[in-house]
Amino acid sequence: MMMIKHWNRLIFCGLVVDHLHKSAFYLQSKKYNIDQETYGEDPYFSGVLATHFVYGLQGNNTRYIRANAGCKHFDVYAGPENVPVSRFSFDAKVSERDWRTTFLPQFRACVEAGTYNLMCSYNSINGVPACANKELLTDILRNEWNFTGYIISDQEAIENIISQHHYLNSTIDTVAACVNAGCNLELSSNEADPVYYSLVDAVKQGKLSEDVVRERVKKLFYTRMRLGEFDPPSLNPYSKLDAKDVQTPQHFLLAREAAVKSMVLLKNTVDYLPRSQLGKVALVGPMADNIQQLFGSYSPTVFPAVTKTPLQGFQEITSVAYGAGCKDNRCTKYSSSEIQQAITGTDAVYVCLGTGQELESEGNDRHDLELFGYQKQLLLDAVKFANGKPVVLLLFNAGPLNISIFDSMDSVTAIIACFFPAQATGDALLDIITGRHGTVPTGRLPVTWPMTISQVPPITDYTMVGRTYRYFQGEPLYPFGYGLSYTRFTYSQLKIPQYIVAGTDLVGSFFISNTGSLTADEAGIIGIQLQEKVVF
Repeated sequence: MMMIKHWNRLIFCGLVVDHLHKSAFYLQSKKYNIDQETYGEDPYFSGVLATHFVYGLQGNNTRYIRANAGCKHFDVYAGPENVPVSRFSFDAKVSERDWRTTFLPQFRACVEAGTYNLMCSYNSINGVPACANKELLTDILRNEWNFTGYIISDQEAIENIISQHHYLNSTIDTVAACVNAGCNLELSSNEADPVYYSLVDAVKQGKLSEDVVRERVKKLFYTRMRLGEFDPPSLNPYSKLDAKDVQTPQHFLLAREAAVKSMVLLKNTVDYLPRSQLGKVALVGPMADNIQQLFGSYSPTVFPAVTKTPLQGFQEITSVAYGAGCKDNRCTKYSSSEIQQAITGTDAVYVCLGTGQELESEGNDRHDLELFGYQKQLLLDAVKFANGKPVVLLLFNAGPLNISIFDSMDSVTAIIACFFPAQATGDALLDIITGRHGTVPTGRLPVTWPMTISQVPPITDYTMVGRTYRYFQGEPLYPFGYGLSYTRFTYSQLKIPQYIVAGTDLVGSFFISNTGSLTADEAGIIGIQLQEKVVF
């Protein structure tokens, strides 16, 4: 796959009961701390995965939908959160070309998949708040794309039009602007008097017509009818779903498969991994036994009984010496002696570092790409105390981190980007490390990992210059789509037409051959680019 590291349509068509919305916007800045809510930096693949999210969530019944899907945040919403300015008042200046080729395609895919709603974002687009932006919500979304669902605001985005953007100064004018633009539903923060409560006054003052209001409300009630809210439960097959249909053995296996296919092997010196025999290992670092931080933002309630940490996974199959070194991922207080004690007398060292929700979360941008607190020192100490024994770095984070020094360090034998694997972490991680059950890593990075922070453009600059693999300048640490395997593949016999008519599909073929010794999947990547610069 690409977005969510390895695309498998079976996973994305599984039963989903906890989330109604999925972020389809693309990842613009590597310091953006809700990048875990995105599918990556490529608009096309974001659209592919968003499509299957919609399919999986809504089901395939011809009369009822299991849950109505929603794609967010619409649109041009890719930072900042709070650094250097607030997302609640930020005005994204975007060219027509970048808007059409980068920020809109994945949402169009959502619409074509049949999503019932989109969420308009906090920011303004070229001076007009997204939730009051007629060009966005009506001209493009409804008139061009034929969207027939409803628009809901992000939480308090309507109020922010007055208090943060200062675009309008009354609730009557604001509700009129938003409803006329195409926003059907306000999501407030349990305000005593939300902006949309002024709707009747806006109609009375002639700023909003009753016909427009009725048209906006029709979409909401149509969705409720498709959800079966007005029918006897016996008619709706989805009404039979209850707690027994969640966390089934099949779901455990699916969670494990998804976690395995999400992990990306970044480094594997002299094919150190997989290990058929582990010996006695040292497991160190603040993410080694940190259940809550293995989950991304907006995850369901974490149940320790069905969650396995890296430490628990290792303990099931080998002898382990454990030392956290830090009490949390901030790692402001660090015990070098704890790391040394854990490593002494072991055969190999596995270092678990990262961010978790405490460091990567909504409304909390990072200032840089560095490992937090003493995490870097912890890893350096692990290398020193290992004294030549293999050291494997396991990273648990959403956005890129600066590990360039360790990528080039011979004493760091392997690196795995684990991301946030959730409940199946322990099992999935040991599947990858040992290669048991025929497991071979197939994940690919959904974003470019820069070599240094100097390669990251300002988060408030919405030109695409220097952003994503399509426009990146310089040599990254790991390019978009990067990911190693335990076997080797060769690509050959690429066949594509010499010419293609604009707007038509490009159909081609190529051969992939497994020339290694292990049976494995391969996530093939094909890239295209214009031979000459063309201004549209």
